[in-house]
Amino acid sequence: MKRLLGMEILGLANMIRRVTFNDLDIFKDGDRPTQVQHFVLVQIWHSTEDVYQRDLEKKFRIRRSTIAEILKGMEKKGLIIRTSSPLDKRTKKIELTQKAIEMCEEEKERVDETERRLTDGLSADDIDTFYMIMDKMLGNLQKEEHK
Repeated sequence: MKRLLGMEILGLANMIRRVTFNDLDIFKDGDRPTQVQHFVLVQIWHSTEDVYQRDLEKKFRIRRSTIAEILKGMEKKGLIIRTSSPLDKRTKKIELTQKAIEMCEEEKERVDETERRLTDGLSADDIDTFYMIMDKMLGNLQKEEHK
C-alpha cells in the first residue's frame, strides 16, 4: 500500500502525543485539557506578554465564539482565570492558574525528552531540511485554503 504523507504525519503526531503527554499525574479524571485546550495553555505559558482572547483568535485562526467556548471549558477545569483589562473592561486578560503552570512545567521536561528522542541520529542539516519541507507543505495548504 502506498504511504500517504498526511497519514504518516498524523501517525507521528499521535505517537508524539502518546509518549509525551498521556500519563501526566497532575490531573484528576475529567480535568485533563482537550488537545485544543492544551495548545492554548502552551501558547499562554510561552507568551512573554499579556494574552487576551483576541490574541488567541488570531494565533489559532478561530472565531470569537469558538475561543470563548474553549476558554470557558478551561475555566471550569481550573486551568485559567479571565480578568478585565484596566484599560478596557470588555477585553479579558487570560492567566494560567497554578495548576496549569505546574502542568506546563512538568510537560516541558517531557517535551524536551521527546525532542531529544525525535532528533537522535539527525544532523542539523536533516532538521533544517525537515523544517523547510514542512513549511512548504503548510504554505501549499494555506494557498488552497484562501482560494
